[in-house]
Amino acid sequence: MAAEHIELLLTPATRDTAPLHRPVTGDDFVFTLPASLTGSPAVTVPAGRDCSGLPIGVQLVGRPWEDHRVLAAARLLEAAL
Repeated sequence: MAAEHIELLLTPATRDTAPLHRPVTGDDFVFTLPASLTGSPAVTVPAGRDCSGLPIGVQLVGRPWEDHRVLAAARLLEAAL
């Protein structure tokens, strides 16, 4: 299997930075839906701000039943920012 040595994936949480005002749409979940559908443990953490000051988030996705690894990585990432 090509991904057998991958322990975590770091992916965008959304396509764009947070919008100022608009309703939530299905497109807002494009990057987080695969983890939800496969039951993989995932967490979204803040990863800074764009040039306008709006928040940017990233998603960490782990292997099934390795929630502890995902949460530990999220703590490290948050502490680094």
